[in-house]
Amino acid sequence: MIKNWTVKTRQIKKSANGFINYINYLKSHTASSHADTHIVVLDDNAKNILAAVDERKHYRKLNRLKGGSVSNYATSFVMSLPKDIKQPTVKEWHKIGRFAVKQLSKTLNIPYEKLLKHSHIVLHKENGSKNSHLNLVVSNVIDLKVEKKITQFAATHTVKKSFNMSVKKLLNEDNYKYVPKQNNVGDKPLWLAREEAAETLKQQVKLYNRGLKKLKSLLATLKLNFINWSTVYIDEIESKANKNAINTARTVNEIEKISESSANEVNRLIEKIESLRPDAPEEARVSTKRKRRRRRQNKS
Repeated sequence: MIKNWTVKTRQIKKSANGFINYINYLKSHTASSHADTHIVVLDDNAKNILAAVDERKHYRKLNRLKGGSVSNYATSFVMSLPKDIKQPTVKEWHKIGRFAVKQLSKTLNIPYEKLLKHSHIVLHKENGSKNSHLNLVVSNVIDLKVEKKITQFAATHTVKKSFNMSVKKLLNEDNYKYVPKQNNVGDKPLWLAREEAAETLKQQVKLYNRGLKKLKSLLATLKLNFINWSTVYIDEIESKANKNAINTARTVNEIEKISESSANEVNRLIEKIESLRPDAPEEARVSTKRKRRRRRQNKS
């Protein structure tokens, strides 16, 4: 998609709390990011999405089915248009959202009325510098079943196509012919623009190298901490395992700030070590200290 003419997809995570917080944010007039936003809830079906997940939980509990819990309750599609083209009316935005649901129903092989009942649509009509956008939230659970296809590329592709088709039909604006306007360019000489771009790149490289240097130092520290912890953990020396677990968790937390992929690799290795002693106390484990940290972050 073209800059400012986009469809962005994300999973609404953290179970019921994450979903409820997101829905409340979408309709919040007091959020700082909504200072210049006219908010219109076009299809208010958030309760149906929560009910669908609860029904599935109840069904699985009743039938003694273990596992299969759902933490991503819904998929969010955010459709945005640039300000320098004709803007849809509220009624037209509603048609755009409904048409996206209709096209999705074909891709997912779910009846339109049923999918619409599990879709929450909110318009953010911007009066400031931001682009107006439509928030389409679709349940990942329908009829006791997790619809994985909603979370996959096929669904995003369908929404993108439907969005472009709606805009062409309702506004006679073609995404293939649209040329984004350049802001704040003025009469700046080419040599100056190139010089500024080179300086920006230079600063980015500096920051990257600084981060790389810090990551290298942290990995060296982690190596020592990890050896100390894993040795006493496997040997069941609990008094030392706790202290070494704290040091290891702290180092992994610092690494995660710079490189999430590196932290994930370390986490996998930690899980393998911890699996050797499934009955080990929580105090001796690194993973429990990492979870506590994440819970504190989520609360803050």
